[in-house]
Amino acid sequence: MAFDELDRISQYMQWYWRHTRRWIQRISSDTGRASDIAEELYRLSINSRSTCPSCVDYRDRVAHDQRNILLALREQRFNVNPQPAPPTIELPRPQIPRDRPSKRRGGYLSTQPIIENENAREQEPPIFTQASDISLSPSSPFISIDPTQLESHYMAPSSSSPSNSANPSQFQPFMTLLDNPALFSAEYNASTFEHGGPSNEAFVTPRQSIHLNESPWFDLNTPTTQTNETFEAQEIDIQQQRPQRMRRRPRCGTGSHYQNESEDIKNIVEHVCEILDKKDLFVANHPVGVNSRVQDSIKMSKSHPPNDVLLLGIWGMGGIGKTVIAKAIYNEIGGNFESRSFLSNIREVWEQDHGPVYLQQQLLSQICKTTKMIIPCIESGKNMLKERLRQKQALVVLDDVDKVEQLNALSGSVKWFGPGSRIIIITRDEHLLRCLNVDVDHVYRVKNMDENESIELFSWHAFRQPSPGEGFVELSRNIVAYSGGLPLALEILGCYLFDRELTEWKSVLDKLKKIPNGHIQKKLKISFDGLNDDTEREIFLDISCFFIGMDRNDVTQILNASGFFADIGISVLVERSLVTIDEKNKLGMHDLLRDMGREIIREKSPKEFGKHSRLWFHKDVIDVLSKHIGTESVEGLALNLSQDGKVYFLTKAFKKMKALRLLRLANVELDGDYKYISRDLKWLCWHKFPLKYIPANFLQNNLVAIELKYSSLRLWREPQLLENLKILNLSHSPYLVSTPDFSKLPNLEKLILKDCPSLATIHNTIGHLDKIHLINLKDCTGLRSVPRSIYKLKCLKTLILSGCLMIEKLEEDIEQMDSLSTVIADDIAITKVPISLASRHDAFVSFRGDDTRASFTSHLFSALTNAGIVAFKDDTDVLRGKRISTELLFGIERSTIFIIIFSKDYAGSRWCLIELSEIMELHRAQGRVVLPVFYGVDPSEVQNQVSSFGKAFRDLIHKISPIEDEVSRWRTDLREAGGITGFVVLNSK
Repeated sequence: MAFDELDRISQYMQWYWRHTRRWIQRISSDTGRASDIAEELYRLSINSRSTCPSCVDYRDRVAHDQRNILLALREQRFNVNPQPAPPTIELPRPQIPRDRPSKRRGGYLSTQPIIENENAREQEPPIFTQASDISLSPSSPFISIDPTQLESHYMAPSSSSPSNSANPSQFQPFMTLLDNPALFSAEYNASTFEHGGPSNEAFVTPRQSIHLNESPWFDLNTPTTQTNETFEAQEIDIQQQRPQRMRRRPRCGTGSHYQNESEDIKNIVEHVCEILDKKDLFVANHPVGVNSRVQDSIKMSKSHPPNDVLLLGIWGMGGIGKTVIAKAIYNEIGGNFESRSFLSNIREVWEQDHGPVYLQQQLLSQICKTTKMIIPCIESGKNMLKERLRQKQALVVLDDVDKVEQLNALSGSVKWFGPGSRIIIITRDEHLLRCLNVDVDHVYRVKNMDENESIELFSWHAFRQPSPGEGFVELSRNIVAYSGGLPLALEILGCYLFDRELTEWKSVLDKLKKIPNGHIQKKLKISFDGLNDDTEREIFLDISCFFIGMDRNDVTQILNASGFFADIGISVLVERSLVTIDEKNKLGMHDLLRDMGREIIREKSPKEFGKHSRLWFHKDVIDVLSKHIGTESVEGLALNLSQDGKVYFLTKAFKKMKALRLLRLANVELDGDYKYISRDLKWLCWHKFPLKYIPANFLQNNLVAIELKYSSLRLWREPQLLENLKILNLSHSPYLVSTPDFSKLPNLEKLILKDCPSLATIHNTIGHLDKIHLINLKDCTGLRSVPRSIYKLKCLKTLILSGCLMIEKLEEDIEQMDSLSTVIADDIAITKVPISLASRHDAFVSFRGDDTRASFTSHLFSALTNAGIVAFKDDTDVLRGKRISTELLFGIERSTIFIIIFSKDYAGSRWCLIELSEIMELHRAQGRVVLPVFYGVDPSEVQNQVSSFGKAFRDLIHKISPIEDEVSRWRTDLREAGGITGFVVLNSK
């Protein structure tokens, strides 16, 4: 056969495939008819015997897919209702002569017509010179065509333009050839054919196909009355269903032979990389600070046995860069594994139809490098994954996990995976990692960016350079401060401010103070929406508006009184990275999360402030109190004014706020009857309380906490019974003379009266407080003694008398207080310490728990106890959740001998160094005995701060940046203690 004919046949076969399905679609009302036509098309496709590589390729593809169409129709996969077949017309099949001369171009068989102009190549249609040029199989001399369809769908209107209309009587041979007469309608440019032979050359321009559906099946139920444009939009490109290597036709045209080979080699390599999964993931345009965090997380796995399966968690709040870090880790270590898989956006995909099975299928295909295995359901997927994964050394990254069920379906347990596998789980919920038994040492908590990293990342997005532009330095620092080191916020705000004027920057900053950026808000709100119930959400909103910086235990008491189950609720918020708790047990929250919580409240009623559930913005609060527009929706209100001058409001402003339970005021005065204040109040925090006495009509039986710091109180006369009150804080009240009658406060747990210089007496009923565990009388300089009844308290754990200059002695009765663990009594006038306090412990052991608690120290404490030596142990005698330094200092002062266990990470703990400084000070001043134990380190390493011991010390300094004097004192203490004769235990691990 002539090669120019092969060119045209190849063009025809390409066009043929694109339009076959559309034709089948149009005649789909009759399943039987469609089946016959599909069978005929199948026979047509396999009867071409050309050896042209392009023709063979397309012939095989057409044959394969037409066969699938036939099978699908026969299996009735298409839900169509059979209808009686209309009368048909039979058209004779023309024959194509095979004696055309051949042509070659550059040694390759050409699959396209000769076009000198490359631009014309995209515009010229395929050329069919004659209908007889195309050879069809003689085995099937007729093909049936529905004349009703020819009339209703295949013929274009003939009234407007003769040149754009089609006459089916002229096209019958060519209709048989091209299978779809509709293609010769007004949207195609074709010259007229005479039946039995051509009169002119015909030019046919197939329409471009649109990739819309990845399904290998197409819909036969589409109504046949659709327009041509609709059919065009529904067209399916078979090449979308093919592997990448099948999409690229052999290059047969003009051009350099070597250039074609180079491009083909590139395509081959790309496809091999796809099969072997050797392509790295895109990380970020500006990966500022990513590498250091990647290395920190990789270090966690290096200590793990290489042949064991390791679960590594990456945990942090939304937008902090967890996924970016995981992608970089995936690229860094992925080449070391036999197989690897990165499942993105699990949270979103899981919620979609068949999402769980899709994720299992994706994991299986990436690990096994195949798409042939089909997962019918989740439980089957578990078994298939377990069977396949344990045969591989795999790296699996599960991104954005938020449910235990997701872990159970995708990773099960370590027994699913082959030796040496690594599973990285990215989540905002720490509790999920514990459910999968991820070791706490293998959970990497992503930290916020420091100021330098934040400036650089923000500048790349706002200025397209690593530093701020001229005139924008200060504004950039303000934006960075607002972002709080959150990469998400830095990128979004940087892009938003790019190429904007200085005035626009200032306007954005002012707006952000009240209304957060919507894109940031949406991302962060995912964690809030994912909370388990409304009580957890209410706790988050309360903390964001009122409780940041407060003691966790105090907040728990207040929220429990509101029925919020705060013990578990706050724990969940910490696990979800929505709330933090520092070493002083104070609640914290990222500024953007705080703003997100407040925006959730504001957006429910943006213009009617009186309907907000919580009021905190001082202008809104002033507006509500001034205009008396508060409603029953208000549950919390905070107004903190400057000290320049007090602002007065009427108590009637609170009359409609019946549900008010949280009230925090500062430098505010209320005039009127206090009966208007809600009786449902749980927390009253009023700094600069202006009254001398608590009003008698201020009925607050439900109060759990009263904080009246810097108040003008003088006496608490005839208090009402406050059965629910647990916290009373009257600190810094300069005029307070005496305490209330404690018999009216039977459930009080904390009494804080710091810096009340006029306080002279404490009511004797303090001995009735059976539940109190903290009494703080620090700097009460006018107090001469404490009631003897105080020694009867059975639950008191901490008594602070520091700065009480007038107290001269403590009674021996203090020995009866078995619960008392801490007495802070420095800077007082006591000349004689009770014997029970003077020698409470024989020895104080200073050690780094992470290094020695489970081994050497445990045996040492047991041996000391067996020998009758009373030793102070910080993890036994010190209460959790308190400032550990206070308890330790008291323990040090009461000990006779100090045993210091120097381990390799001892100097990596600030508390250990504080202990050491106090011990060495007593050693120098009073000659107390110091006995060093060098556990796994040499004394010279301690003296000179070198090797692993010195590295831990340097890392601590870099981390906390202490003042120079403190560092110098620590170095001196280490040098002196390392020079004292002691015990060397070098055979430790």
